[in-house]
Amino acid sequence: MRLLTALIAAVLAFAAPASSALAAGCTLRKVADLPVTMVNLRPMISAQVNGQDVKLFIDTGAFMSSLSPGAAARLGLRTGALPPWVHIQGLTGEADMRLASVKVFTFLDVPFHNVDFLVGEHGLSADGLIGEDVLGRLDIEYDFANGVVRLFSPANCGSNDVLAYWSQDGAIGIATLTPSLNQLSKDIISAATLNGRKIHVMLDTGTPRSAVKLSAARRAGIDVTAPGVVSAGLAQGVGRRTIDSWLAPFDSFEFGGEQIKGSKLRVADYELEEADMLLGTDFFLSHRIFVSRSQSRIYFTYNGGRVFNLEDGPSSAPTTTQAAAGSGGQSPPETPLDAAGYSRRAAAEGARLEYDQAIADETSAIGLEPTNATYFYDRAATRMRARQRAAAQEDLDQALKLKPDLEPALLMRGELRLVGRDPAGAKADFDAAVRLSPAAAARVGAIYLTMGDFETAVTDLSVWIDSQPKGEDLAPALANRCRARALWNHDLDKAMADCNQAIRYQSGVGAFFASRGLVQLRLGKLDPALADFNHAVSLQPNVPWALYGRAVVELRQGKKTEGDADLAAAATLDPHITQQATRVGLAP
Repeated sequence: MRLLTALIAAVLAFAAPASSALAAGCTLRKVADLPVTMVNLRPMISAQVNGQDVKLFIDTGAFMSSLSPGAAARLGLRTGALPPWVHIQGLTGEADMRLASVKVFTFLDVPFHNVDFLVGEHGLSADGLIGEDVLGRLDIEYDFANGVVRLFSPANCGSNDVLAYWSQDGAIGIATLTPSLNQLSKDIISAATLNGRKIHVMLDTGTPRSAVKLSAARRAGIDVTAPGVVSAGLAQGVGRRTIDSWLAPFDSFEFGGEQIKGSKLRVADYELEEADMLLGTDFFLSHRIFVSRSQSRIYFTYNGGRVFNLEDGPSSAPTTTQAAAGSGGQSPPETPLDAAGYSRRAAAEGARLEYDQAIADETSAIGLEPTNATYFYDRAATRMRARQRAAAQEDLDQALKLKPDLEPALLMRGELRLVGRDPAGAKADFDAAVRLSPAAAARVGAIYLTMGDFETAVTDLSVWIDSQPKGEDLAPALANRCRARALWNHDLDKAMADCNQAIRYQSGVGAFFASRGLVQLRLGKLDPALADFNHAVSLQPNVPWALYGRAVVELRQGKKTEGDADLAAAATLDPHITQQATRVGLAP
């Protein structure tokens, strides 16, 4: 691709060797460092399109970079049809995509002209994705745990040279890249074994949680109907259909000499042609990975912590049978060089639910740059996730003292003030945030919805919805306005229209069907309501209002056993849901 060719030419003359630990004569010339910030389990970078800032998620499973329809509209891009012979196949079927040409795409501070992007619905919180058309031409190190991706050009390195330059005495996993049947593909594919059966894996940062294809799981002896297997709901990736998924135990997984035993994997009915399993961002966070296109190899070392299913807490470390020198062990952590480095590492730790470590690193960032309001906000966000609300509010107060127009801090403090029964203070923060950005009204509306002020929620959500172009980015706000009206028992015809439109935009979100089910329930249409609640639960088994609404329908239809079971399940997820429902007239 001309973008990467120009990038190499622009900076390679100034590149320096990565390390002196490589064999004599072999050097890795670093082309660039690409700062990465983890947003939950999504690695995000910054770039510019026609001079405007954009946030893009790194997606090693995407063959071409893309923008969301909302971002394309905001950036003023015109889109055209793909050539008739081009079809985009995603994990869940064929995807609807268009094409846009960007006059100037600025990446790594280098401007590139007339760069093509796909434009399609991906339902993510970023402006788009950066794919293998950009990432798949160089040797690349993915070091998400330290918040950076490094691009390299090797010189005088032979097949016997081990390019995991950072590993002095730790065990190194080494795997061979499998050539794709599609000569244009740059997918990162290699061989592995699952329960002793050979499979092919694809390293895909566009998938937050690793998952194995249903047919491959069956070949490996994994029965999704067996005891101990639980439904993970329906899933929808890039593609038109939704698919079933499960969380299932497995005996062993081996890749590149590293073996993981006695854990669980997601199983999904994906449409994957050349791979049986996706190694997602959870795997990248637990490893430091070097993809060498020049050698057709993958090198990786273990960072520590859980490899799969990060939400499940600590687990035993994998074992690695290959080592460059010395005995096995996990890679030692690097010490960040500046406040930004500590901040990015903290974001990675937060993504792995390691809140104590994240707070410590955010505190280090604050110590180095005590006037940077963003670092106080970041620590507040982590403290909120760790349920340290008082400390979080102190951080937000300091962040807003340093930067009164920090919109995310205003929204978060407003929410805390609302919870703390300070509605006037909350309104002041929310009004300030909306003055800074009309888009904040959608978040404010969602907060009021959660707090039970449905009229205010509808008003604020309408401010944002009415100011936006039609498109999939409206779906969450439309669904929230639908649910607010349903719980308020007001303008039910408008509520139904909102839910229908949200579902047309994004048909794989269980909460949207649960909201429409509430409207049907208000209208006394029990059978359509039950159908919506059932579909919501099949998509997302843990949506409290879907289970509660289904329980109400079941009890009204005389199905006491089923209704009581759903009531108990809803109360387990949200202990206050019965009280909330009774308050709005939706008691069983």
